[in-house]
Amino acid sequence: MPFAGGALDVTELTETDNLALPGGALAVAQQAAASAWHAGLSRLLVNGSTAGIQAMLLWCKAHGLRVVLPRDMHVSAAQACALFDIQPVWVWPGYDDDDMLARCPEFTGFGAGDAIFVTYPDYYGRCAHLARIQEANPGALLLCDAAHGAHFAFYDGWPPDAGAAGADAWVAGIHKTLPAPTQTALLHVNNTAIMADIDLYLQAITTTSPSFWLLCGADDARVYMQTQADALAAHAQRCMSFVDACAQEGWECLGQDWAQAAGFAGKDALRIVIDTGRRGLSGWEAAWLLAEQDIFVEMGDARRLVLVTSPLDTQPDYDRLLAALIRLPVGPPLAAHPVPLVRPVAQMSLHAALFAHKEWVDLAQAPGRIAARPFGAYPPGLPLCVGGEPICAGAVDTIRRATALGGSVYGLRENQICVVK
Repeated sequence: MPFAGGALDVTELTETDNLALPGGALAVAQQAAASAWHAGLSRLLVNGSTAGIQAMLLWCKAHGLRVVLPRDMHVSAAQACALFDIQPVWVWPGYDDDDMLARCPEFTGFGAGDAIFVTYPDYYGRCAHLARIQEANPGALLLCDAAHGAHFAFYDGWPPDAGAAGADAWVAGIHKTLPAPTQTALLHVNNTAIMADIDLYLQAITTTSPSFWLLCGADDARVYMQTQADALAAHAQRCMSFVDACAQEGWECLGQDWAQAAGFAGKDALRIVIDTGRRGLSGWEAAWLLAEQDIFVEMGDARRLVLVTSPLDTQPDYDRLLAALIRLPVGPPLAAHPVPLVRPVAQMSLHAALFAHKEWVDLAQAPGRIAARPFGAYPPGLPLCVGGEPICAGAVDTIRRATALGGSVYGLRENQICVVK
């Protein structure tokens, strides 16, 4: 069967422009994106948010900046550091005794010569105080993985878009929350020093044959968000109504107070987080039970479901989801499951571990061995351990529990893990 989008699957022509050196239609599209997101410079990405993260970190490497990474970052940031031989300064968030849900990391004592990398928002929609981070670290660059916050620029009220909140550069995964094709993202820059040569580093990691079908889809999504104010308002209202309806049926949706109690400024109200533990289900179990009813959520964890909503979701979609939640079994509340996760001391750099001789060992043999690559639950993609660090028993216990309850993980192969030989 011919590809349905074949009419747009073209290469670099006079009419289509060249993403590596745009001077026509793509230049206009990128300028329009910069205007929409209030950025000094915007670049279309077809390698997902990962490409933007790689470009920002590669720029830091080239300019001799020290990279400050919180341990609640997405694994793609750790992988980029390993590839580019960046050994970051780790900032550890606190962890609740509730299945390792991270509190907001605190950044203090950094300044000129440092680049602080912040996830804004995190997978649960929780947003850090970017202004406070800047105040506490004068002179430091603020880079944001805003992959899940591309929509912030188009909705009134809080939370603000990463750029409006003060980020020097940020990547927005528009395919996550905008009606855009998978793989599409945008890199935005407001810092003049980064703007001067970021294209050199983007071109080093980006395909030379971008899909114009993806590029057109990304631009169409931007147009939709700028022209469909009524649809966006209706979307916000449907989310609020769904949260209220859940409460009436005994399902608690975690909101602003929950995020603020963990040290965040607040939470994206359009990302719905449902506490399943109070009804006797892990989020993984609830996700599987919903999938049996042909309802597929973004993710589950040990105690919660996370739903990524869209202005294209209809009221019948919310009604069907609520009806499916009502049908889920109810049991006694889950007990807390503290995880004895230690802060490992790296035995070698991320880069050295990536290129070291490796072997695969059973999970039972993993504690004490040096990880050759990151591993953890996916989603949300936060690494329990990164390359070069000794594997602790708590991390192995978490992986076993996640897989036993139906969760998915990355960094494993048939119950084996990759370690330095």
